[in-house]
Amino acid sequence: MASGFYTNFKALLGSAQCNLTDTTFKVAAFSGSFVFDPSNVYLSEINANQLGSGIPLQDPAIVDGFLTGTTNDFYDVSNGDVISVLVYYRETGDPKTSPLIGYDDGAAGLPYTSDGTNIKCGWPNNQVLAL
Repeated sequence: MASGFYTNFKALLGSAQCNLTDTTFKVAAFSGSFVFDPSNVYLSEINANQLGSGIPLQDPAIVDGFLTGTTNDFYDVSNGDVISVLVYYRETGDPKTSPLIGYDDGAAGLPYTSDGTNIKCGWPNNQVLAL
């Protein structure tokens, strides 16, 4: 599994400016043309390749070194779109101020070609990202 964190997110954690369990985290689906750049800071820098809307991570917690949680379904990914990457970010209500957390292009089921119906998103043991 290929995954990583954005540099700015590490800085926010290190300076205690981000409480992982008291924040609105979202997961967004991205196409294969997405390229991870650890220096990106905000969702607005990468959302040209986003497919549909981000979905909230429900009940975030830190368990055994993992950010854990569950999600709703992706409901607005168009028929034929191929999801290749999941990106995690903190929702502020504005992509220009929503800081990026990390990405995962090795999640089970990826790449996934949408048939236009809701897409279930989840992780084994609800372990979203290893911290």
